Amino acid sequence: MEERRKTGVYASCSYDDQSLQKLADWMNDHNDLIPMPVPLEKIHTTVVYSRADFPCPIGDAIHLTDSQPFCPSGFTLLGKPEDEMACLVMLLDADALVHVHNFCLNEGAKHDYEDYIPHVTLSYQVPKDFDHSQIQIPDFCLKPNAIKFEPLDLNWCLQDAENVI
Repeated sequence: MEERRKTGVYASCSYDDQSLQKLADWMNDHNDLIPMPVPLEKIHTTVVYSRADFPCPIGDAIHLTDSQPFCPSGFTLLGKPEDEMACLVMLLDADALVHVHNFCLNEGAKHDYEDYIPHVTLSYQVPKDFDHSQIQIPDFCLKPNAIKFEPLDLNWCLQDAENVI
């Protein structure tokens, strides 16, 4: 297997245990509508996925314990047109994450997409024509815990594949 190359910066927001438990309970209640849900320990919101390095606190975390909770605002499918499957994501009203994302861009981070859309991925494996219109928006918000900065692993998807083989 190819050696993992690390370059750039990855920052993600984690959530407190109570929020994660509410999300897990909600996903269990909707398991007929959410195919192959993401395991609870993998739930996060990407803040920056930058192939370029920029000055940031690698290995440190920005604690958000005083931040307002991020409330769900809807659902959408994300993915590249050439992909067979899409990701089902729950959109979040998360101005604090947008602010940190934009700050990182101003510091030199590069973003592969036109817009930054704060979200939590609920499933990485839904058909491109998946109908998410029947999924009701949860009646709870997610309390952010911290944003952690780490080196970008361009081969991150190989980690889960190695565990399956």
